[in-house]
Amino acid sequence: MNETLRDLPLGAALGAPDIQDLLWIPGAGGGAWLGEQRVLLFYPSSYQALVRALMEDAGPEAARRAIMRMGYTAGTNSAALLHKAGDGEVNAHSFTRALQMLSIVGVAQAGEVEVDIDAARGRFQARISWTQSLDADFYLSNLGLSAGPVCHSLVGYMNAYASALVGVPVAFREVECQACGHAQCRVIGHTVADWGDEAAELDYSRPHALINRFATGDGTAHPSDDPDLVGASPGFTGAFQLLERVAPTTVDVLLLGETGVGKELFARALHRISPRRDGPFVAVNCAALPDGLIEAELFGVERGAFTGATRSRAGRFERAHQGTLFLDEIGTLSYAAQSKLLRVLQTREIERVGGDHTQRVDVRVAAATNEALETAVREGRFREDLYFRLSTFPVRIPPLRERTDDIPLLVGHFLARYRQLHGRRVSGFTTAALKALMQHAYPGNVRELEQLIERAVILTPDDQPIDVTQLFFRPLAGLAASSGPRIADTAVEGTAPQALRTLLDENWSLGDLGEAFVELALERSAGNVAQAARLLGVSRAQIDYRIRRRRGRAATE
Repeated sequence: MNETLRDLPLGAALGAPDIQDLLWIPGAGGGAWLGEQRVLLFYPSSYQALVRALMEDAGPEAARRAIMRMGYTAGTNSAALLHKAGDGEVNAHSFTRALQMLSIVGVAQAGEVEVDIDAARGRFQARISWTQSLDADFYLSNLGLSAGPVCHSLVGYMNAYASALVGVPVAFREVECQACGHAQCRVIGHTVADWGDEAAELDYSRPHALINRFATGDGTAHPSDDPDLVGASPGFTGAFQLLERVAPTTVDVLLLGETGVGKELFARALHRISPRRDGPFVAVNCAALPDGLIEAELFGVERGAFTGATRSRAGRFERAHQGTLFLDEIGTLSYAAQSKLLRVLQTREIERVGGDHTQRVDVRVAAATNEALETAVREGRFREDLYFRLSTFPVRIPPLRERTDDIPLLVGHFLARYRQLHGRRVSGFTTAALKALMQHAYPGNVRELEQLIERAVILTPDDQPIDVTQLFFRPLAGLAASSGPRIADTAVEGTAPQALRTLLDENWSLGDLGEAFVELALERSAGNVAQAARLLGVSRAQIDYRIRRRRGRAATE
């Protein structure tokens, strides 16, 4: 759908529901809620004190990144809220509701708004102005006039919200700012593809300016053929900041995370930002090594050491000399192999199978596992001394369900990648597809999202948007779905459960149905809110919100 909104009052542009209807403060206390999200009410002076402390303690650039990251997270949360509360259409009014939210919470007062959006074709253009920006007011009050725009939190907010709305990365640039002496603050926004070469100058997906770009010692970009890391969420940037801290050292690193979170990508990033960047990066899947060949594969073999050893061969440690060795699924190694690995980590010396001398190796080990190694130690499956040796510097990579801020960036990244790889002209996403992508649980994490997008790009006809049926395609009607929205599965099969038809005939609203499901889940879980949330596949905060809202209504009756 293609709509343009120009100079409309915020209240007149809203369709249902109004943002003010989503803001709720229970009479019995418990904080303020915006939809199903708990929100904080604080004074502008508190925000300014935080910014001042960041600038004094961390420096202006670090403060700018942190402020932008706060705005980016808020924009992602707003997109998720309005996706759920909206009428299902992505249009100019959808964008205006986000601006109204900024005005209500006092971050800025929106002025002129011009938005041209067509999510199905991945097109977006916007020109927006505002006044009374918290960022600009802080700068003027504390530092005087600025040489450049300073509304970093608002730009981050717009980047995240618009990217989630359109389904491809969107970038805003502030071209006027009250902190610079202008009468108002004004930003312009386009998709990253439309920005072209100028996109490299924008922090559209990099509130922490290290993602996808790694610097060599002389400050120049270091080329790499590795797949890009994409993310801007607090969990993602927190993990990456740990890599930054450990990269200049020689300490081994233990990468922890579920299957599909991108542990190897993080290991490659660690290698590229370390002094070992010019050395080799060698990856080993420990689960794929036969027990009888583990020692030969890791440490090498001399000719004639055993039947079939017709030539001498270097092991993975030798090949990774002066570089990084990535040991994936470290928890699957046999107990005997763990003992040999421990000795190499302690001495940094190896001896080839069938050899008669040792040789030193200069290798950083990045080990990875999706298993709780503490449990494996207690059960006697993993050596305690090896665990302590590897866990000197652990880095936990959060699952995708804990970094939903990154979903719009990842969706746009994978869409661009697979359009180019497969030579397809997919235009974008339907509103239903974007909503499904934002609400899916992703048990397979980033890898699952990547596979969904690649398959959808292949299935979708050229010049058409991706719909839910292409995302959650089921080739066999009788094949049990292991994941994915049940509504999507129903749409593919072309039928609806009779129970749903009956409820619709009886005029049940979506809200009534949600309340009934919550009550049933609480009943089955004996009032345990966390268990009820797991039954429904939602967060505990969402259940708490519905309980508080129901109590609030009961108190007023």
